[in-house]
Amino acid sequence: MKEWRIQYDLRHGSLFSVISAVLTIIAIFANVRMLFLLALLLIVYQVWTHFYLKVIGQSVRLRNPKRFIRLFPCDRDRLNVTIINTAPFPLANLTLMFRLDKVVTLNNEWLESGKTTILYKRSMFIDPKSEKEIVFDLTAHQRAAVKLVDIQVVVKDWFGLGEVRMNLDRIFQTHVIVYPDLIPVNGLEKITSLRHGERMTNVSLNEDLLSPVGTRNYVRTDPFNRIHWKASAKSGQLQTKQLQATNGMTWSLLLYFDKRTMNSADLEREISCFAYLCKYADDNDIPFELYTNIKSFGRHNLLHLPAGKGRTQLAKAYELLARIQKFSLTLPPDWLLKEADNPHFDDRVSFLNTHFPSLHKQGTLSKWRRSGRPMFTVRSDENGAYITAFCERKEAVL
Repeated sequence: MKEWRIQYDLRHGSLFSVISAVLTIIAIFANVRMLFLLALLLIVYQVWTHFYLKVIGQSVRLRNPKRFIRLFPCDRDRLNVTIINTAPFPLANLTLMFRLDKVVTLNNEWLESGKTTILYKRSMFIDPKSEKEIVFDLTAHQRAAVKLVDIQVVVKDWFGLGEVRMNLDRIFQTHVIVYPDLIPVNGLEKITSLRHGERMTNVSLNEDLLSPVGTRNYVRTDPFNRIHWKASAKSGQLQTKQLQATNGMTWSLLLYFDKRTMNSADLEREISCFAYLCKYADDNDIPFELYTNIKSFGRHNLLHLPAGKGRTQLAKAYELLARIQKFSLTLPPDWLLKEADNPHFDDRVSFLNTHFPSLHKQGTLSKWRRSGRPMFTVRSDENGAYITAFCERKEAVL
């Protein structure tokens, strides 16, 4: 696959050809050697310009490794673009141009500002058989996932009378991911403080059997399978395994985007609330999964993050939320609920956004409520965000 789409502009070539021909004729009939020499120089320059631009069109490369720049709004970082010159002569008049979405800005010279993007330009000189790294200071302003588009490299000949314009014919692999702002959601502490007897579960609410953290002296009430035999042999006294404490629940976050009832401000606010839920779950060592009704072109029908926990899971959740756009293709709510409904997992705590459709229209939600699954709606207003118990007739603030 070619790297560039190349266009050559020798707009003065025909003019030089005409002038050279006229000067040659005059020099022959008038026997003026200087005019003949001038015509010869113009012909040589025209041939050299054509050769120079042809070689340049085959000698310019753009270093394009896959890279992710991850930021929160108002954060700063650096964006690097490296151009390689493999030609045996310098590039004296090279200009790099590209467009970038306005959600991020570069603190360098720019050419013009469009409706949603800004056209940036940088001129430079590159030595023969060398490379030049251009560093742009980047500032993030709003949640988004963007990259450089319409990348062009324009090289003029030494006198600026001809040029070769190269348009990048592949995707630039540097991605700028701006995470959403976090809007604190009140009431979550009452969910994470569940005690024994408040809900049924297939596993222990307080201990992870696969995560021992130490030992202690054995007492009569300890189960036989908890004895740590190696530690007991070393100490000469029976020792019991101490296991990692766990809450035994998984948060299932269901974010429904309805283009008919939600504007851009609603979408940003609800995404920020769900980003905070992910952060809160990570801080409290709670596994979580994330479902949306955004169409996905992959293994799953919908944009979905499987259950997990840890910093990697949190980063994946932030990136998924950053990639949601107001013009994304959406699917009906029953698709989302079908994807999220798994009868093998009954330890889920479900969170739905404000614009999720009514309960009586969705049989899956009624089934979850009848089975005793904890369900909450995440709401927000001018006073902040909070959760309410999800029910058919009314929702009580926690």
